[in-house]
Amino acid sequence: MDPLARRLPPLQSLVAFEAVVRCGTITAAATELRTTQPAVSQRLRSLEAALGARLFHRVGRLLKPTAAALRYYEEVSAALSAIAGATEALVPDRAKRPPLVISAPSGFAHLWLAPLLPGLEAAVPSVEIVVRAEDDPKSTPQRKPDLEIRFGPSAGLAQGVHFLMHEIVQPVCSPSFASMHGLAPDNTTAERLLALPLLHLDEEEPRWCDWPRWFAANGVRNFRPVPRLYYNNYPLLQQAAVDGKGVALGWHGLVDPLLESKRLMALGPVYFRREWGYSLHVVNRTSAAANAAADWISAHARPLSQALAERYGLASSNGAQ
Repeated sequence: MDPLARRLPPLQSLVAFEAVVRCGTITAAATELRTTQPAVSQRLRSLEAALGARLFHRVGRLLKPTAAALRYYEEVSAALSAIAGATEALVPDRAKRPPLVISAPSGFAHLWLAPLLPGLEAAVPSVEIVVRAEDDPKSTPQRKPDLEIRFGPSAGLAQGVHFLMHEIVQPVCSPSFASMHGLAPDNTTAERLLALPLLHLDEEEPRWCDWPRWFAANGVRNFRPVPRLYYNNYPLLQQAAVDGKGVALGWHGLVDPLLESKRLMALGPVYFRREWGYSLHVVNRTSAAANAAADWISAHARPLSQALAERYGLASSNGAQ
């Protein structure tokens, strides 16, 4: 049998191929690999020459992998991840390893992820963990995260994506605020909320439910908010609700600890979108630590996600796809 070296294509070509398929474009792959677009293109041509097979079709400015290339990608990605994991295990000095960077929307990072960090650190003890709370990671000039928690459609999840929880939204306020205004879970209609102080974020974000969308779903059309005070992130807004400043929208899964501790109480109808919620994307699929952390986070989210899905009649799509 030929030596292993003769049976393998150039390693740099495999790395470039994996990055292009995962990132979607040569430009994105070149940025991640810290090289140039021509260098990545040359590595792809070298790989095709070594394999004697065409790996991509050009569609406009995009490269679309062939069916055979996608099958090859799955094997190559797994093999490169195994090599990366074995290499990381050989490095005894934790300080020499790059940190595991997790990007998440601010509300999710502060209310759901932050309390879990001690357990996550125990699950991946070999690396430092950096959590970046950012609602739009593309606007951040920092390095690309290893894991990214995104909010949006959950249908058609791809390889390396874990569904975490559905979007299930309900008005919440402090018990003292509810007592002051005579509110209870069974007597709070959308029309009654119109006369109360409503807490708002300071920017329009079409991905998340807002008060106009919540009111429209509950029969109140053309709602025009007149907020006296805006909050520039979701944790601040929830703290204002805890402090009795007004009624906020609360995402089940994020505000549950505040509900269980009776710092907040839920009022009025529930709003949800069946195919919408939080998903965890493994951006750096060659990192053993990133994959281990993703599995741990997904496993921790699964019981809560399933409980919420059963409570509100949603088909749970939790799990790695």
